[in-house]
Amino acid sequence: MDSSTFQYLKPTPVIFIISILVIPIFLIKMHWGFSIPALGAVAGVFYLITTKLWNIWPFKYMTKVDDFSGIYEGEIEYQYLDENCTEVRGHLKQIKVIDQNALRITISTTTYDQDGQKSSISTNKGMYVEKAENGRDYRLIYNYDNNGNSINKLDKHTGTEVLRFIKNDQGKFLDGEYYTSRLPHQSRGRISMKCTNKNLNHLIPQNYGCFK
Repeated sequence: MDSSTFQYLKPTPVIFIISILVIPIFLIKMHWGFSIPALGAVAGVFYLITTKLWNIWPFKYMTKVDDFSGIYEGEIEYQYLDENCTEVRGHLKQIKVIDQNALRITISTTTYDQDGQKSSISTNKGMYVEKAENGRDYRLIYNYDNNGNSINKLDKHTGTEVLRFIKNDQGKFLDGEYYTSRLPHQSRGRISMKCTNKNLNHLIPQNYGCFK
Protein backbone atom coordinates (compact mmCIF):
# COMPACT_ATOMS: atom_id res chain seq x y z
CA MET A 1 0.00 0.00 0.00
CA ASP A 2 1.24 3.49 -0.88
CA SER A 3 2.54 5.28 2.21
CA SER A 4 0.68 8.42 1.07
CA THR A 5 -2.52 6.57 1.99
CA PHE A 6 -1.74 7.37 5.63
CA GLN A 7 -0.63 10.96 5.11
CA TYR A 8 -3.59 12.42 7.04
CA LEU A 9 -3.14 10.18 10.11
CA LYS A 10 -1.24 10.94 13.33
CA PRO A 11 1.06 8.01 14.21
CA THR A 12 0.67 8.11 18.00
CA PRO A 13 -3.16 7.98 18.16
CA VAL A 14 -3.19 5.30 15.45
CA ILE A 15 -0.77 3.09 17.41
CA PHE A 16 -2.81 3.63 20.56
CA ILE A 17 -6.08 2.67 18.86
CA ILE A 18 -4.54 -0.43 17.27
CA SER A 19 -3.22 -1.46 20.69
CA ILE A 20 -6.68 -1.01 22.18
CA LEU A 21 -8.07 -3.26 19.45
CA VAL A 22 -5.40 -5.96 19.78
CA ILE A 23 -5.48 -6.40 23.56
CA PRO A 24 -9.15 -7.52 23.86
CA ILE A 25 -8.73 -9.96 20.98
CA PHE A 26 -5.78 -11.70 22.65
CA LEU A 27 -7.51 -11.71 26.05
CA ILE A 28 -10.60 -13.35 24.54
CA LYS A 29 -8.43 -15.85 22.72
CA MET A 30 -6.47 -16.71 25.88
CA HIS A 31 -9.45 -16.86 28.24
CA TRP A 32 -12.03 -18.65 26.11
CA GLY A 33 -9.73 -20.27 23.60
CA PHE A 34 -11.57 -18.85 20.62
CA SER A 35 -9.66 -18.97 17.37
CA ILE A 36 -9.74 -15.38 16.19
CA PRO A 37 -7.61 -14.22 13.23
CA ALA A 38 -6.22 -11.25 15.13
CA LEU A 39 -4.59 -9.49 12.19
CA GLY A 40 -7.72 -9.74 10.06
CA ALA A 41 -9.98 -8.58 12.90
CA VAL A 42 -7.81 -5.56 13.66
CA ALA A 43 -7.54 -4.66 9.97
CA GLY A 44 -11.30 -4.89 9.56
CA VAL A 45 -12.08 -2.68 12.56
CA PHE A 46 -9.34 -0.22 11.60
CA TYR A 47 -10.79 0.05 8.10
CA LEU A 48 -14.23 0.73 9.58
CA ILE A 49 -12.82 3.46 11.80
CA THR A 50 -10.81 5.21 9.08
CA THR A 51 -13.59 5.14 6.47
CA LYS A 52 -16.83 5.49 8.47
CA LEU A 53 -16.10 6.68 12.01
CA TRP A 54 -13.05 8.88 11.39
CA ASN A 55 -14.72 12.25 12.09
CA ILE A 56 -16.48 11.42 15.37
CA TRP A 57 -15.09 11.37 18.91
CA PRO A 58 -12.60 9.95 19.79
CA PHE A 59 -11.44 8.84 16.35
CA LYS A 60 -11.35 12.39 14.96
CA TYR A 61 -8.14 12.94 16.92
CA MET A 62 -6.41 10.43 14.63
CA THR A 63 -6.27 12.86 11.71
CA LYS A 64 -3.98 15.81 11.07
CA VAL A 65 -6.55 17.76 9.04
CA ASP A 66 -10.03 19.17 9.51
CA ASP A 67 -13.24 17.73 8.11
CA PHE A 68 -13.62 19.39 4.69
CA SER A 69 -16.42 17.13 3.44
CA GLY A 70 -19.65 18.58 2.09
CA ILE A 71 -21.32 20.16 -0.93
CA TYR A 72 -19.98 23.61 -1.78
CA GLU A 73 -21.76 26.04 -4.10
CA GLY A 74 -20.45 29.27 -5.54
CA GLU A 75 -18.81 30.63 -8.66
CA ILE A 76 -15.59 30.98 -10.54
CA GLU A 77 -14.34 34.21 -12.08
CA TYR A 78 -12.43 33.17 -15.21
CA GLN A 79 -10.10 34.99 -17.57
CA TYR A 80 -8.14 34.09 -20.71
CA LEU A 81 -6.70 35.64 -23.85
CA ASP A 82 -8.53 34.86 -27.09
CA GLU A 83 -6.99 34.49 -30.56
CA ASN A 84 -6.81 38.29 -30.86
CA CYS A 85 -4.96 38.54 -27.54
CA THR A 86 -8.03 40.20 -26.04
CA GLU A 87 -8.71 39.41 -22.42
CA VAL A 88 -12.01 37.66 -21.83
CA ARG A 89 -13.57 37.62 -18.35
CA GLY A 90 -16.73 36.19 -16.90
CA HIS A 91 -18.44 34.28 -14.08
CA LEU A 92 -19.76 30.73 -14.00
CA LYS A 93 -21.65 28.75 -11.38
CA GLN A 94 -19.72 25.86 -9.87
CA ILE A 95 -20.42 23.10 -7.35
CA LYS A 96 -17.77 21.06 -5.56
CA VAL A 97 -18.41 17.82 -3.68
CA ILE A 98 -15.71 16.90 -1.17
CA ASP A 99 -15.92 13.24 -0.17
CA GLN A 100 -13.43 12.59 2.61
CA ASN A 101 -12.33 10.02 5.14
CA ALA A 102 -9.15 9.48 7.16
CA LEU A 103 -7.31 7.95 4.17
CA ARG A 104 -8.28 10.06 1.17
CA ILE A 105 -9.89 13.30 -0.03
CA THR A 106 -11.81 13.33 -3.31
CA ILE A 107 -13.04 16.57 -4.88
CA SER A 108 -15.52 16.33 -7.76
CA THR A 109 -16.37 19.59 -9.49
CA THR A 110 -19.24 20.49 -11.82
CA THR A 111 -19.13 23.78 -13.73
CA TYR A 112 -22.24 25.24 -15.37
CA ASP A 113 -22.40 27.46 -18.46
CA GLN A 114 -24.24 30.78 -18.75
CA ASP A 115 -27.50 28.96 -19.53
CA GLY A 116 -27.31 26.89 -16.36
CA GLN A 117 -26.41 23.67 -18.19
CA LYS A 118 -23.52 21.43 -17.15
CA SER A 119 -20.40 22.62 -18.91
CA SER A 120 -17.81 20.15 -17.61
CA ILE A 121 -16.94 17.81 -14.76
CA SER A 122 -13.53 17.37 -13.16
CA THR A 123 -11.99 15.18 -10.45
CA ASN A 124 -8.83 15.78 -8.46
CA LYS A 125 -5.65 13.75 -9.00
CA GLY A 126 -3.78 13.59 -5.72
CA MET A 127 -4.04 16.04 -2.84
CA TYR A 128 -1.63 18.05 -0.70
CA VAL A 129 -2.96 19.66 2.48
CA GLU A 130 -1.11 22.12 4.68
CA LYS A 131 -1.95 24.57 7.46
CA ALA A 132 -2.27 28.20 6.43
CA GLU A 133 -0.16 30.95 7.97
CA ASN A 134 -2.75 31.80 10.62
CA GLY A 135 -2.65 28.24 12.00
CA ARG A 136 -6.44 27.83 11.63
CA ASP A 137 -7.19 27.63 7.93
CA TYR A 138 -5.93 24.98 5.51
CA ARG A 139 -4.64 25.03 1.95
CA LEU A 140 -5.77 22.27 -0.40
CA ILE A 141 -3.50 21.98 -3.44
CA TYR A 142 -4.20 19.50 -6.21
CA ASN A 143 -4.21 18.79 -9.93
CA TYR A 144 -7.36 17.66 -11.69
CA ASP A 145 -8.60 16.11 -14.91
CA ASN A 146 -11.50 17.75 -16.73
CA ASN A 147 -13.47 15.61 -19.17
CA GLY A 148 -14.38 18.56 -21.41
CA ASN A 149 -17.60 19.06 -23.33
CA SER A 150 -17.88 18.32 -27.06
CA ILE A 151 -21.09 20.35 -27.39
CA ASN A 152 -19.41 23.45 -25.99
CA LYS A 153 -16.22 22.61 -27.93
CA LEU A 154 -14.31 22.30 -24.68
CA ASP A 155 -11.41 19.85 -24.99
CA LYS A 156 -10.28 17.55 -22.21
CA HIS A 157 -7.65 19.27 -20.14
CA THR A 158 -5.82 19.34 -16.83
CA GLY A 159 -5.66 22.04 -14.23
CA THR A 160 -4.38 23.02 -10.80
CA GLU A 161 -6.33 24.47 -7.90
CA VAL A 162 -5.04 26.11 -4.74
CA LEU A 163 -7.90 26.48 -2.28
CA ARG A 164 -8.05 27.97 1.18
CA PHE A 165 -10.44 26.18 3.54
CA ILE A 166 -11.98 28.56 6.08
CA LYS A 167 -14.27 27.55 8.95
CA ASN A 168 -15.93 30.11 11.21
CA ASP A 169 -19.26 30.93 12.84
CA GLN A 170 -20.82 31.47 9.40
CA GLY A 171 -19.90 28.02 8.09
CA LYS A 172 -17.26 26.40 5.87
CA PHE A 173 -15.83 28.18 2.83
CA LEU A 174 -13.43 27.59 -0.06
CA ASP A 175 -11.54 30.50 -1.59
CA GLY A 176 -8.67 30.31 -4.05
CA GLU A 177 -7.51 30.22 -7.63
CA TYR A 178 -7.08 27.82 -10.52
CA TYR A 179 -5.01 27.41 -13.68
CA THR A 180 -5.74 25.21 -16.69
CA SER A 181 -3.99 23.81 -19.77
CA ARG A 182 -7.24 24.16 -21.72
CA LEU A 183 -7.04 24.53 -25.50
CA PRO A 184 -7.22 26.68 -27.51
CA HIS A 185 -6.96 29.19 -24.65
CA GLN A 186 -5.25 28.51 -21.35
CA SER A 187 -7.28 30.03 -18.55
CA ARG A 188 -7.07 31.02 -14.92
CA GLY A 189 -9.40 32.48 -12.35
CA ARG A 190 -10.73 32.85 -8.83
CA ILE A 191 -12.94 30.46 -6.85
CA SER A 192 -15.34 31.44 -4.07
CA MET A 193 -17.71 28.89 -2.49
CA LYS A 194 -19.68 28.07 0.67
CA CYS A 195 -20.65 24.67 2.05
CA THR A 196 -24.42 24.38 1.65
CA ASN A 197 -24.95 20.76 2.66
CA LYS A 198 -22.87 18.50 4.88
CA ASN A 199 -24.78 15.31 4.05
CA LEU A 200 -23.48 13.80 0.79
CA ASN A 201 -26.33 11.26 0.89
CA HIS A 202 -28.64 14.08 -0.20
CA LEU A 203 -26.87 14.44 -3.53
CA ILE A 204 -29.24 14.63 -6.49
CA PRO A 205 -27.20 13.38 -9.48
CA GLN A 206 -29.15 15.34 -12.10
CA ASN A 207 -28.51 18.54 -10.17
CA TYR A 208 -24.93 18.02 -9.11
CA GLY A 209 -23.58 15.58 -11.66
CA CYS A 210 -20.43 14.88 -9.70
CA PHE A 211 -20.92 11.20 -8.96
CA LYS A 212 -22.09 8.39 -11.16
